[in-house]
Amino acid sequence: MEEGKSECDIREMLEMQVSEVEMLTSMFPGSGEFVLDDPLSIAEVEAYINGEIQYDNLSSRIGFSLHQMCHGVSIYYFVRQVAINVDCQCILHTFKDTCMPAMFQHGIEMVCRLPHEYPSVPPVVFLRIPSLSRAQQKELGEDLQAMVKSMDSDQLYIGSIIEWVQENANTYLSGKTTDSNVKEETNKKTVSSFSRLWIYSHHIYSKIKRKDILEFSDELNLTGFCMPGKPGMVVVEGASDNVEEFWQRLRSMQWKHLTMKEKEDIPVDGQEALNSLRKFPNFKEMNFDARAGKGRGIHMDLGLLCQFLQERGFGHIFKMYFGVDGKVSEDGQ
Repeated sequence: MEEGKSECDIREMLEMQVSEVEMLTSMFPGSGEFVLDDPLSIAEVEAYINGEIQYDNLSSRIGFSLHQMCHGVSIYYFVRQVAINVDCQCILHTFKDTCMPAMFQHGIEMVCRLPHEYPSVPPVVFLRIPSLSRAQQKELGEDLQAMVKSMDSDQLYIGSIIEWVQENANTYLSGKTTDSNVKEETNKKTVSSFSRLWIYSHHIYSKIKRKDILEFSDELNLTGFCMPGKPGMVVVEGASDNVEEFWQRLRSMQWKHLTMKEKEDIPVDGQEALNSLRKFPNFKEMNFDARAGKGRGIHMDLGLLCQFLQERGFGHIFKMYFGVDGKVSEDGQ
């Protein structure tokens, strides 16, 4: 739960999220159009709303994907109609029958993950469009994030995001990107690149964020680790475009302070050469003798962290993060 939010606030926002999911389910009833990440998440959220479980036991968050969004018709109109309890089933039926799903031809998928505090904090939203080059996807993603951050909080706005995607995605689908981006993508096809990214966070407590970090790294074939607590540390390594995608997704979340501490970029020739540069065999959450602090604070044994980094040739990273030379814990000697 974010600072300054009471359980009463959280319950009210989760009620709004459930209503929005019901609305989207009505708007996209076709098989495979609207897909929940976890269908059981709605039941768990409703159990909390109804007082059947405590917030500490609420491990799920609502997430979903939209696989078909028709172009040229305002979704927000239907959002408004549902909000004022107007029966729009006939309108929706006509909408689905007459609107040519042009964007669906390009395989657009919009992925949404809703923090418990949404809509008072932004949702995590990103697009998967295989037909776009990596440079085009990055440009579209950055514009989408700018739009999301411009929205007024405390009002549901997934419908407005869908409308924005409908109105703007064709600009990228039709290839209207800069020549430099096209050239950059062409070069990437012949010369691959390995990246390792070191990220600092003021804290990482949220079980939802921690789950997303693990899922993103697995999806993008990245190795490294996440150290929750205060401060928080995330390290990812792998193909440069996947590392960049991970960073963009992380930045779209709500953080007190999140910064890139160091990034390494190394040209490689092929997947085998890329894998040879990895220093971590997989991606996992690391627990360095965690101890409870004030409130929900978690503090790690930094001596064990220092030893872990030194064993992998990253002794200098400790000073970069904490401003002092690291000291190996006596237990680790």
